[in-house]
Amino acid sequence: MNKEEFKAYLIDNGYKKRNIKSYENEKSEAITLIEKAEKDSNIRYETIFMFHKNTDIVEIWIQRPILIRDRLSVLESLNKLNATYSVSNYCLIDNNLVEKTYVVASTCDEVYVMYQKAFETAQNCFKNF
Repeated sequence: MNKEEFKAYLIDNGYKKRNIKSYENEKSEAITLIEKAEKDSNIRYETIFMFHKNTDIVEIWIQRPILIRDRLSVLESLNKLNATYSVSNYCLIDNNLVEKTYVVASTCDEVYVMYQKAFETAQNCFKNF
């Protein structure tokens, strides 16, 4: 599976082509997807699907912007999330809350199922920021 197959899968499943962007370098391929939160339509999430060439490993990065008033409190909250959830890693990158998940998958369905779970978790975890 590669980014082109997954991009076609997303479009076949109702995602708008204009919301999907593709990138590539010598070691990996990526797709970015912008969508609104299901629970709060004012929040936009960007998801990056990183496909490593010659492997079945896919990284899923889900991020949303945050206005930081107290950086230490944000980092403490992210540290608690990392202690609570073992499947994902949480961090702060350039004023974005980020959830990073790995999946070993050989089909688009496997990646998409993990993405749905990760997106739901990200919305729940990031709602208090």
